[in-house]
Amino acid sequence: MRPATLLLLAACSGSEPSAEAPEPADTDPCPVLTASANSTRGGGVEPSVNGEGIAIDLDALEAALPENAAGLPRAEPSTWNRGDAGHWSPGVVAFYTHEGSRVGAQVTDLVHVCTCDSGMGAVLQGRRAHSVPGARPLEIAGHPAVAAEPANRPPELEVWVNDRCSVRVWAAPTDVLERLAGALDWPALAAACPAR
Repeated sequence: MRPATLLLLAACSGSEPSAEAPEPADTDPCPVLTASANSTRGGGVEPSVNGEGIAIDLDALEAALPENAAGLPRAEPSTWNRGDAGHWSPGVVAFYTHEGSRVGAQVTDLVHVCTCDSGMGAVLQGRRAHSVPGARPLEIAGHPAVAAEPANRPPELEVWVNDRCSVRVWAAPTDVLERLAGALDWPALAAACPAR
């Protein structure tokens, strides 16, 4: 497996809910992720929660990560479709430069692994805030978010858009992550991640 693929796989893991405190099955907004976290099964892409025929505009997700955001220049982004390299969800990742270090930014469309029902972002925000020590809820551009500084891992910030997409930024001081997240193209993200 190429290093870039490993990085993408590692980057995706941050948007999965904690296996320690899953919601009851009838209210779990991300049943595929919860089942996977509680399972020893391996390999393969699980069937979509909302159906395979859902249009996803990866070009629009990529365009929502500006070439320069909060004064940080961006390297060329990478996109993947559902099923590529084992990904259950399509998305895009890019890296910005801050003081010589790479800062990650990733957008993942959760429509195949989560119900995307109204209020899902707030539920996932609450899960994240309670499962990561020191995490704190906040809002970015009117969307529910959580900033965290997990032990032995770089700081990260996750935002949920229209109860459908996860936007993560990581590997910089929290104030830099908040500025970077705030400088993303939120109208474009909202359009590319329409509510279901």
